[in-house]
Amino acid sequence: MDDAAFQGLLDRVYGAAAEPELWPSVLSTLADLTGSHGAVLTRQNEETGQGAGIRAEANPEATQLYYGHFATRNVFLNADNARAALSSYRPSVLTDEHKIAKEELIRSEYYNDFMCRFDIHSVLIFRLAVVGMDTVILNLHRTRRRGDYDKSEIDLGKALLPHLIRAFDVGQKFASARIVTDAVTAAHDRSPHGLFVVDDVGRLLHANTTGRAMLAATGVLRLFAGRLSAATPDLAGRLEGLIRQAGCIDPADRTGGSMVLPSPGHRMPLMVTVIPASGRGTAIFTRARSSIVCVTNPDARLSLSQARSARSIRLDAGGDASSRSHSSKATIPPRPPGAST
Repeated sequence: MDDAAFQGLLDRVYGAAAEPELWPSVLSTLADLTGSHGAVLTRQNEETGQGAGIRAEANPEATQLYYGHFATRNVFLNADNARAALSSYRPSVLTDEHKIAKEELIRSEYYNDFMCRFDIHSVLIFRLAVVGMDTVILNLHRTRRRGDYDKSEIDLGKALLPHLIRAFDVGQKFASARIVTDAVTAAHDRSPHGLFVVDDVGRLLHANTTGRAMLAATGVLRLFAGRLSAATPDLAGRLEGLIRQAGCIDPADRTGGSMVLPSPGHRMPLMVTVIPASGRGTAIFTRARSSIVCVTNPDARLSLSQARSARSIRLDAGGDASSRSHSSKATIPPRPPGAST
């Protein structure tokens, strides 16, 4: 494998760290380079055998059969003493013959009923990481016709191993960050308050649903040259000052603040609070100092309270009417004997 091809493969590996949907392409490339007919990246519990995998090519039958039955019969796992096995686990590149003699493998149920079913005779194993009781492993598969993996494929695997480990680690960090970001974004979008994320000069980076509605209403709050601002120069200056103070270069000087925005369209003024957010570097040569601007409409909060009160009154009224109905029925005197109907 020449240097250009190797660098191209590394580009794909590190691309998959940021975009997990690229892993099947990485696996397909690895399979092609090593004369393999299959590749799978798995995270699997060494004790229970359960887990999940990404394949070079989707194979629902193999996935279902493996995790439905053969995960606990995998001869490459040490399920009888998983904790001891994990204590000695080290990132490495192995073949199936490093784990179990080929003669013993061929006699196993796992080989005959699972591996042979999918034409797997030899396995090249990349040990990437341990996460709790789970191991993260990349497996390449060869047919009997292609024979066992030799030194050239193992050497290629060893050259790739640190990059695969790094890509997985970076991918995990990206995934964790996405979970937090998605959760915060979802909470923001459900908020009844207008929430705006701005940089240190007030450029709008994000607005939630309520915030976008406030801007669309062309009221006292508006955008000017992409910056969050207010309708009059004096209010705009005060808001700009709060944002600038929250985004100061010196973290010790970064403070929040609040103000009111009189709004002709509302009975009560909008309440504005500016809160310092992030001051960490987010790109080369720049440090993005962001703030959150929270705009509360007291009228909306009052309307919600009034709606709840009205609903409560209706329920109480309904209950009273029902009670009166039952009471009136109970007080109807019995008809005397022989009275006409």
